[in-house]
Amino acid sequence: MPVGDRVCAIMFDGMSTMAALQFNPSTGNVDGLSDLGNGRRVPEVAEHIVSFTVQGLRRQYKLPFAYYPVKRTIRHGAIGRMRVGAIAAVQSTGQVPLFNL
Repeated sequence: MPVGDRVCAIMFDGMSTMAALQFNPSTGNVDGLSDLGNGRRVPEVAEHIVSFTVQGLRRQYKLPFAYYPVKRTIRHGAIGRMRVGAIAAVQSTGQVPLFNL
């Protein structure tokens, strides 16, 4: 695929969700807690979702690829780590992200 077709934008957004906890027997975890990625779970009930989406600039595609349940707000350092992880994940697929975070 030509480089121009691999150019994309990475966007993030947040949305409110209903707070709820549920035991997941297949993983042995409680779902619904804040999760900052890479095993960094926080013992707080999540009320929002932060999602990352990649969108092609020359080719028409849009794909949400990561989401993180969080309490309300995220500290600057945590969102920075999420952004770095999102960029690395997109680059590992051969896409060329423009930094639209």
